[in-house]
Amino acid sequence: MKEPPPRTLARNSAKSQKGWAFAPLVGWSVAALALSAMLSPSTQFAGLIVILLLSALGVAVFAALERALDRVKTMALAGVLGGQISPQELRPRRFALRDLSSGFARLSWVGLMLSALWLVRSETGWTWTNILLTVLGVTVVGHLIQVWVRYRAEMDPTRMLTSMRGFITLWLKSGPLIGAATTVSESLRGRNRRNATEEAEQENAVEEEIRTLLDEAEADENWSEERTDMLESVLGFEETTAREIMTPRVDLDSVPKSASLNDVVRVVVESGHSRLPVYEESDDNILGVVHAKDVLQALMNDGDQTLEGLMRAPLFVYESNTVGEVLREMRASKVPMAIVQDDRGATAGVVTMEDIVEELVGEIHDEYDTDEPEILLEQAANGWVVDGRYNLDDLNEEIGTAFVNEEVDTIGGYLFSLLGRPAVDGDEVEAEGYKLTVQEVDGKRIARVGVEPLAVSAMDMLVGEDQRVAD
Repeated sequence: MKEPPPRTLARNSAKSQKGWAFAPLVGWSVAALALSAMLSPSTQFAGLIVILLLSALGVAVFAALERALDRVKTMALAGVLGGQISPQELRPRRFALRDLSSGFARLSWVGLMLSALWLVRSETGWTWTNILLTVLGVTVVGHLIQVWVRYRAEMDPTRMLTSMRGFITLWLKSGPLIGAATTVSESLRGRNRRNATEEAEQENAVEEEIRTLLDEAEADENWSEERTDMLESVLGFEETTAREIMTPRVDLDSVPKSASLNDVVRVVVESGHSRLPVYEESDDNILGVVHAKDVLQALMNDGDQTLEGLMRAPLFVYESNTVGEVLREMRASKVPMAIVQDDRGATAGVVTMEDIVEELVGEIHDEYDTDEPEILLEQAANGWVVDGRYNLDDLNEEIGTAFVNEEVDTIGGYLFSLLGRPAVDGDEVEAEGYKLTVQEVDGKRIARVGVEPLAVSAMDMLVGEDQRVAD
């Protein structure tokens, strides 16, 4: 079988180290201590080692079997198995295996509690130092065993499942014991917590399947890179935040509550937007959203309606919300635009359904869109002239500046934050050894910024010269 791409192995290895079950190993190690204490001194150490290794191997095998079944299912979906196994056949087997793994973990929790209680109350001669060192040792050894077994399952999953068929059958016959342990464990840990954990595990497993399937598909010469990019964008919905895709506040087109319907139509025509936020006093106090369709219909009827009577309730989200969370909020409220707020409740920008779709398929242009000019960085006589949309980190890397502000992403936003008010042409600010000048303002947005190093004084030059001579 073809070795999985390095990206797959690295990701699966990291996932196994992050998500593997330490609790079962700890539970079985304490149980092993209790059982070994019952043995005679001559056989105690050997019995302890055997019990610990068997328990560690059991935890590792279940994790490896589940991974092997995931890999076989992915291969079936990708057609690698040539139709030998269908994904539909694997689904019930996979859930059965997860039940087995959960049962083993629950038995371990029960073993942990009962064995720890027995050790504390008995006179076995074991000190807490012995217990902690033994638990630590079996945890490390068990983890190494699990990583190795999972790697073998990754390399040849079909062989792993075939060779372990007898083990699975034997475990299935211990159903009553698993059921009893499940009842005790759920009563102690809480059903809600268990359900939330299992739901999160299922979501992670589905995402892992899709990512592995993508790796398999990339090996096919007929598979296009555009498909991979699109699916990766979908998976990135839970990692990309609203702040990364929103239209920032400085580029926001909005109307005051006191505006007439004709004023709204004028802004709609100039901006090309069909929905506009309605504010009172400032953009930090968004009262609602008005639709161009509602305004035009009101003007066609009698024109006596007010803007306040036409606006609809806004949907608010935070900058830190992921794109997936924003999309779910939009679907639930049936609102295709959300007002993005920062952690202080101030308006940071807006996110529309179009922004989310563009995150998936790339830029979408309609008949109202104008070609965006290239974001420029030009050398000037005494420094640079920079487009206000230029990324702050990129600018620092390009010309060696050290402008830092976690709240903004662009040089225009950085200068706006330093001014603390709407900018006008000619505004100047000194920061980090540079003079920043507002050279052009477009509406509320700083369009062009002059960046000039501050002049070095004659005294500084003399001090610098003396230091060079001394060196």
